[in-house]
Amino acid sequence: MLLTRQFLVLLPLLALLLLAGADLPPKEDFDRNRRLLEKWKDDPEHYRQLLKDQAAFEALPESARNRIRSLDRELDLLEDGDRKRFMEVLRRYGSWVDLLSPANKKLLESASSNDQKLTLVKQILDRNWEERLPKRDRDLLAGLIGEKRSQEIARIREEEKKRREFSSRPRLRPKKLSELPEEVRKFVESIRPRFTQVESDRLARMEKKGGNIAKTILELAEAHPNYPAITPAKEGIITFKELPESMREKLIQARAMAGTKGLDLAKAEGKWPEFALAVTNVIRLNQKEFHYPFGASRVAEFPPGTREFLDEILFPALTTQEKSRLQAAEGKWPDYPQLLVEFARVHMIVIPGISLPGPRELWRFARGTPLP
Repeated sequence: MLLTRQFLVLLPLLALLLLAGADLPPKEDFDRNRRLLEKWKDDPEHYRQLLKDQAAFEALPESARNRIRSLDRELDLLEDGDRKRFMEVLRRYGSWVDLLSPANKKLLESASSNDQKLTLVKQILDRNWEERLPKRDRDLLAGLIGEKRSQEIARIREEEKKRREFSSRPRLRPKKLSELPEEVRKFVESIRPRFTQVESDRLARMEKKGGNIAKTILELAEAHPNYPAITPAKEGIITFKELPESMREKLIQARAMAGTKGLDLAKAEGKWPEFALAVTNVIRLNQKEFHYPFGASRVAEFPPGTREFLDEILFPALTTQEKSRLQAAEGKWPDYPQLLVEFARVHMIVIPGISLPGPRELWRFARGTPLP
């Protein structure tokens, strides 16, 4: 049975006034309700609505009226705070029902039990939620079934939760690491060993003075990307001695004209993927199309969990043009993983273990991108 919003708002009073044939409430309750009624008579519009709701109540089947009376008695036994909370839930439910389509209202009316009605309400809410999603998310969900669909829905809802948590501007200006989400703090700790002393000092100084720590972390994360290696040890090449002999010769020739990039090479030694990136940048000064498979540059070369995420989440979200660019970069390092990170950011998707995690509003704000 469905109730109008106005009727739900006045439900406790009506149930008390219309206890025909039911156990009588205490005299003080009658006195209290009589005083309320006299007070509301002074407000003609309110009183007309009250009479209208009374007529609606009396028009209900006897079984429905009995359920309302029972509900009213249960509400009356609650503490004031709990009663107000439940009445607010009833009010919001009534407002929600008023906005439903005739088909959905009829569907709720067909429920044979409270449990079935709750199930139907959840189904309607879930369907309405999906209809409000951006087109890319709707298209993605349309191609998934079963557990994979459930996992993607959970991921989208988690992203929504993070956006709500960071929707207020003050929260978008964290001043300390401790004010950032846990996954961001863990990411920072995972790349911290690769910081130079200057970078470590910069982060400590920024946290101490309470500056824009999100912008600092964003820049450090971009300077220290998490690109998977493909060596047997899965650790990547990090020293000059580990380079193939032919590459060492190219590197020696290129370092003469490397300038500051040569200094970057020395600072990056011992770190993955910084050293491989520095080697690539220096050699490309002489050989622009230099590509060496230091790290994963094909889907099959990524860890199993990442491969599955790319196939099921990121790739279906890409445009035709983006897919073409990615296909052209396949087998080229670091071009391929760099494009993955770029496209993931464009589509507001976090690649586990590779992308900088956290609410996208936080990083948009850190970049100086206007919020919607």
